Amino acid sequence: MNVNQKRRFKIAYGTYGMPKEDLTAAMPRLSKMGYEGLEICVGEAYPTAPQKLSRERRAELRAMISDLNLEIPSIMLLSRVLTADPREYQQQLEAFRAAAELANDLAVSDKIPVLTTTLGGGAMAWKKDREALADRIAEVGELIAKAGTRFAVEPHVGSILEHPHRAVWLLQRITWVPRVPETIAKLLVRDFDTDMPALRESVETTLASLQEAGYVSRDEATGEWKFLNERERSIEQAIQEMVRPGGPRSISLAAVRRTSQQMCKEDLLTRKRLANFAVAYGATKVPFAYGVRVDGEAVDTGPELEVQFVTPLAPGRSSETEDIRRQNQAGGVKGRTVWWVAEVPEALEARLKRYEALVKVTGDKRFVDDASGDTQDALSEKRRERDELRGALGRDIERAFLRGTVFYGGQEIDVEGGADLRGPIS
Repeated sequence: MNVNQKRRFKIAYGTYGMPKEDLTAAMPRLSKMGYEGLEICVGEAYPTAPQKLSRERRAELRAMISDLNLEIPSIMLLSRVLTADPREYQQQLEAFRAAAELANDLAVSDKIPVLTTTLGGGAMAWKKDREALADRIAEVGELIAKAGTRFAVEPHVGSILEHPHRAVWLLQRITWVPRVPETIAKLLVRDFDTDMPALRESVETTLASLQEAGYVSRDEATGEWKFLNERERSIEQAIQEMVRPGGPRSISLAAVRRTSQQMCKEDLLTRKRLANFAVAYGATKVPFAYGVRVDGEAVDTGPELEVQFVTPLAPGRSSETEDIRRQNQAGGVKGRTVWWVAEVPEALEARLKRYEALVKVTGDKRFVDDASGDTQDALSEKRRERDELRGALGRDIERAFLRGTVFYGGQEIDVEGGADLRGPIS
């Protein structure tokens, strides 16, 4: 990478080392030195503690930050979230709430500073205190999110969070931190020249290999990854046997095609969702009924008008689309059939295979009849993933129709717009 390709980064100054310095006096000097931002420490002993800053004083600071073209990437609050004293912990929560309010008050435009803290605690207390630590960080994070900003925790040598693997464990335990390749890649950055897209791709490749081996699993509804315990690993390996092609238990394309068609009939292309299979026309809104077919199979017949839906995984889609195009042109404006061809969403087949595997594994007697707590917890997690994935797949297929192609009256129209199949499209 030559010098012209290097990405520019900014340097900010932390006021942790200025517990007695007036910020309005310090900011012009720091700006003149070349600093482009400040991390403002808001501990109780500092002049910038929330309880010491009136509304007028906050407005004055925000105006100076803007005038000096400084950025405030973060607000720092020292804390002891692991305190055993319930009263002190409530005081800590109140301090976080006040600091989050201050972050909003000092924000220039829409750039609200992140609220960051160290955790304290001894490195040797990790095994004993890590569950309590995760619960309290989750609570603080939710409180800060409600206040309109984000929460960051700084690992620190000698503290309870001094190793990278502890940070990874914490990320897995706290559900509001997205466990996706982007987040994991950021934890692996070594320097400012790191090629993030390449690193993210490497993480994705590694995770896919680990999933194939049954060591991690990807929640297809959310895109998040999870490390697996021994029992979870057994269940995930059973799933991988079904989604992996070419094996004796592999799920076939025909099976997922049937599932896709069934979802369409049960969840999307129903009388309830499609106005009782009728369309209102003209000023008088006279309803005209229409018949419905899905991949050639009749759902409702009788009316002269008919809508034929072609699902994303319909057999022979290419040749069928060409046949539809010929029939539509031949029928012209007098045609009595509308063909609606869905687009094919990326990875739909793989996601449907995982859904089928989840249906099978959550009914597998090897696991259902195992009374151990680990197995039942793992099954409960897979049932949740199964149900969320079904909902996500339904939305994917609906979007595929809303981005598809409609053939009618000799015309071929690419569908644009429409929030769902209930509303009008253009």
